[in-house]
Amino acid sequence: SILVSSAFWQLNKNLKKSLFSLILTSYFLLLIIEYLPLPFPATNLSSKPVFDIIRKDPENKAVLVLPLGFNSGNYALGHSPIGSLQFYQTYFQKPSFRGTVARLPYSTFEYYQNLPIIPYLIDPKREIKSSDLNKTANLEIFKDQLNIKYIIVMEDKYKGPMGQTYEILESILGAKKFYDEGPVKGYI
Repeated sequence: SILVSSAFWQLNKNLKKSLFSLILTSYFLLLIIEYLPLPFPATNLSSKPVFDIIRKDPENKAVLVLPLGFNSGNYALGHSPIGSLQFYQTYFQKPSFRGTVARLPYSTFEYYQNLPIIPYLIDPKREIKSSDLNKTANLEIFKDQLNIKYIIVMEDKYKGPMGQTYEILESILGAKKFYDEGPVKGYI
């Protein structure tokens, strides 16, 4: 700003008043255009009615929001908008099985990649292994080990095909749909 002021001072000394006014006005118009926030991209993070249902549940069970993703700042697992989907936890106020946590060791990511079904929820293009079709083992991991009660699918947040997501939820995990409004589906 000091250099710009100095340049305008020199121009004011050397140019006619009308020409200097035109240059100064043009400069400020360009400055306003440069900082004009149009179009302003925004992410719609408004609450969904399904989150009220989950918040009112007295059980303190985890919520899995799909598409699934994790991020540590150094490593990302999944392709979803990880941070914005994590924000929904402020509405349903339960533990969330996803998110951004700084400086997680890589072994944490390996742990989740080695659980059955989780890799397919992270990347829906993967094929399901026959060893991951054991419904009883999957339910034990999801319900007991990971403490997940609710699964919310945000179809509009997927950056590609959803693959076998619904087949995994309904056939392999035995999840039942309790909410269906537009691109938001709720399973229990």
